[in-house]
Amino acid sequence: MQTHWSHPLDAFKEAAFTNQKTSLAYRLVRADAVAPSPERIEQVRAICNEGPVYDILFSHIFGGKPYTAEAAAGFLNWAAQGWRERTHFIFLILDAAGGICGNVDIKAPDLEGAEIGYWAAAAHAGIITPALEAVCGLARTAGYKSFFAYVVPHNDRSIRVLERNGFALDKEGVQYKGKTCDLYRRPL
Repeated sequence: MQTHWSHPLDAFKEAAFTNQKTSLAYRLVRADAVAPSPERIEQVRAICNEGPVYDILFSHIFGGKPYTAEAAAGFLNWAAQGWRERTHFIFLILDAAGGICGNVDIKAPDLEGAEIGYWAAAAHAGIITPALEAVCGLARTAGYKSFFAYVVPHNDRSIRVLERNGFALDKEGVQYKGKTCDLYRRPL
């Protein structure tokens, strides 16, 4: 379903940033600007099967079974659909060769406040903090007022990413998608 209204993020194409650990260059791009080729589907599948990403985000969804190529293709199609329909905004993180190595997403078009999420390949440690910083800047310019994120309490790496980006703990022990999480918020 196509929507006929515009959203302030419609004009975004891509943003460059550097890995905070390696100083390598990366690009943040709209998911609808990245064709879901077999190579990119495999990149998403591999990342989503990595221990920490799989354990925290997907193990309960897939019941311990591997994240499949079909799920990866579905993710890329859903990500592009979000931009077309203006329902959610997935920003893919590409390395210098154009490979997918992570993502940051804004899960709703609500400018008053939207949930964010992210994941990245272990081989590209150091990309999420600057990528989230870039998305926060874009969102602020687009008129978003605040972001929030749900994090399982033992996910220290994710908590540090949020804290480095100005998020603060709002509530502990919140039930979210069948898990007990802590809620973090950041005004933009």
